[in-house]
Amino acid sequence: MAKKNKALQNNRKPSRKNPASVPKKYPQKNKNLLILECDSLSLEVQKLTFGLELYEHWKSSFPAANIRLVRVETKSMLLDSFSKLAEELLTFDTVVIVGHSNTSASGLHLYSRLISEPWQALANWLSPFQPKKLFLIVCGAGKWSPSETLFAGIDTLQEIHASPFNINIEMASVLKLIVPIVRNTGNKHQGLLAALRVANFVKTKGVLICHTRKDFDSQPAIKRRIMPPLEEAAKVLWDKYRRT
Repeated sequence: MAKKNKALQNNRKPSRKNPASVPKKYPQKNKNLLILECDSLSLEVQKLTFGLELYEHWKSSFPAANIRLVRVETKSMLLDSFSKLAEELLTFDTVVIVGHSNTSASGLHLYSRLISEPWQALANWLSPFQPKKLFLIVCGAGKWSPSETLFAGIDTLQEIHASPFNINIEMASVLKLIVPIVRNTGNKHQGLLAALRVANFVKTKGVLICHTRKDFDSQPAIKRRIMPPLEEAAKVLWDKYRRT
């Protein structure tokens, strides 16, 4: 009899679990935020530690968010910091970079005021972390050429928020609002973002623009030729307005 019961148990069809009782696993959206403060020693001397200020503000406002601050003082520190982030297999939906460009805005002082790294080098550093949105708090970083290089070097990148002109510390109060809105809602609130950019222009006389990947998809050769002189003409007008 015991053998018969055992045979019945072996032939019994496995019971199906109620789908409602099985916990669903949803892919977690990447909302990680990286703040990179370049050549932080020079910024500290100039009292421009904007990256640290943003980090402290956002950590207090969004305590549950995964926000990382990397303050770069030397090349070895840069290598070590990025290596540790890579070991954690982290990706960052949004990256905010604070620093100085060189005179022609053709490169970035990543770790020294004496050494300027080309934008392609920055793209190589950031590409493994798969950023989608990039905020460059760097003078002149919103020009066409740096953006073209960064889009070409970072496949996941969709937006670059930067200024084609000089940036001042007064833009901090506006960026504290703009970055979380873009990070959490994307471009769903274009009207609000436009209003904040206008408020930034009125309050600080600073210009903040947004380049998207689509801007660079059509007729790149023509745009590459005409954008630099247009940017120079716009800068002349902006300089006159700033002095008023």
